[in-house]
Amino acid sequence: MKHSLRVTLASLLAGTALMGTSTASAMTLEDAVRKTLIENPQIISARQSADQVDAEVDEAWGGYLPQVDLTAATGHERSNNPSTRARGANDPNTSMWRNEGRLVVSQMLYDGGRVSSLVGQQRARLGAANATLDETRENTALRAILAYFDVVRLNKLVGLATENRTNHQVYLDKITEQARGGQVSKADIRQAAGRLALAESTLIDFQRQRDDANATFVSLVGEAPTDLAQPTFLEEGELPTSLDDAQESAMENNPAVIAERNNVKAAGEAVRESKSSFLPRLNAELSAGRAHNLDGSRGDNNEGVALMRMSYNLYAGGSDMARKRARIMREGAANADLTQRQRQVKERTRQSWNDYTNTRARLTPLSEHVTAATQTRDAYKDQFDLGKRTLLDLLDSEIELFNSRVALTNAEYEYAFSKYELASLMGELVEKFAQK
Repeated sequence: MKHSLRVTLASLLAGTALMGTSTASAMTLEDAVRKTLIENPQIISARQSADQVDAEVDEAWGGYLPQVDLTAATGHERSNNPSTRARGANDPNTSMWRNEGRLVVSQMLYDGGRVSSLVGQQRARLGAANATLDETRENTALRAILAYFDVVRLNKLVGLATENRTNHQVYLDKITEQARGGQVSKADIRQAAGRLALAESTLIDFQRQRDDANATFVSLVGEAPTDLAQPTFLEEGELPTSLDDAQESAMENNPAVIAERNNVKAAGEAVRESKSSFLPRLNAELSAGRAHNLDGSRGDNNEGVALMRMSYNLYAGGSDMARKRARIMREGAANADLTQRQRQVKERTRQSWNDYTNTRARLTPLSEHVTAATQTRDAYKDQFDLGKRTLLDLLDSEIELFNSRVALTNAEYEYAFSKYELASLMGELVEKFAQK
């Protein structure tokens, strides 16, 4: 998994390098996602956490290797022991300057499976950390896509709202001119002015939403969306053809599910490690020591020792039993967490699939509504000029056209986003951008 992450990151870095050669062009959706994946602080933090656990795997593996310890000491020693007293001196105490050094090499031969369990536990934690990194990347990329879509969508809605306000201003000016000739009443003027005020309010609200979307974009991508290209959307052929296929892929490849599976493995290895406390430990030891003026005897004292050392804890106050029970409970909790995460991902996949299929089904009638509303508005304009339609009819047709365009625009981007969300739930979103 770590190799694939490095390959993906290399692809993204290459894409970013290409971005830097064409800074004058508009930022594309691919540019924004790649920049986010490389520079977003949450992703950097998750990557550092995974690297930390990778180092902890090496730390645990060190338990298989020999341990080499060197000690040295020097200082004043005052001795009173059988050797000094056997000299028959009036003062049995002997004071000398003592020097000593010792080299000990110890190799674990058997530890009840403790080291192998620790290594297995850390490897499982590394799998979980890499999966969590993948999850962070998938979620952050999806949020960047949503931010990009929101900026582009709201720019379009602001344009529609600006056109809508302009149209209402034209109607008000026209009605005001007609009122001077006595062709319309003051009520018509007030009605047109009210609709213009509503159009102005709608424009202001869309501008506010666009400002919020810009702020979110900066937070995720790291720069202002001053010039965004029209985004390209995923093709339907890049997605599963059924809900069952989508859920099956999500259960297999969703990073959050993979992380929980690895947490279960880590918990199982922790249980196995706790059982090693009930087994003996066997080490091979080689040591060599050299001392001068040791224990009241003047001169050198050298030794070399080769031992097989066995240790076996017979009673630990029940702490080892309690630790084992705690690890077993943690394993049970990890299994429950996995089941819960699988249910959540399955639910989210179903919801995303529903959004995808339902929004797709809405696009055709919404588009037909825009066409019909446009034709109606144009016909009402002509009829109003001929005195066959009231101002209210014309204003209503203008509002219906505006609302139909807004609804279609929102649905188009909801549909596009639902496809990216499905890809993210299946753990495929980042890879799709790395391939582009």
